[in-house]
Amino acid sequence: MVSSLSATTHEWKPLPKKFEAGTEAIAEIVAFGPALEYWRELGLANIEAAERRLVQYATDRLREIPEIEIVGVSSGRVSIVSFNVNGMKPQEVELALDGEGVIVRSGTLNARTLMRRLGLPGAVRAAFMFYNTEAECDRLCESFRRLS
Repeated sequence: MVSSLSATTHEWKPLPKKFEAGTEAIAEIVAFGPALEYWRELGLANIEAAERRLVQYATDRLREIPEIEIVGVSSGRVSIVSFNVNGMKPQEVELALDGEGVIVRSGTLNARTLMRRLGLPGAVRAAFMFYNTEAECDRLCESFRRLS
């Protein structure tokens, strides 16, 4: 942020560096190359297909639970399933699942305008990546059965 500094004066760096405090994310920069190479080795199409299968599996399993309402029905869905649980606020669902060792996010999920349009106070979001498993989806669903 500062190009020179003394006990009595300072000189700001030019924009945008003036507002970029702290050390650059060196570890993240170094790790990004190997991460990209790993994705290339797996194949982006394979990653997408795996995520689509897993999200469809999770969606189908969650639909089996009467108290759960899936938000959105897009066939193009990748990586996430958003839902609400009848009788519970999204934040209550998040806290209850956290107690079960299942991590989800809740709230307006950076989609406040959409939530308002849908008439929802928010939603719960389960996110999946290619390294997740059907067993983890099953654990999410089994957690609801224990909470009921």
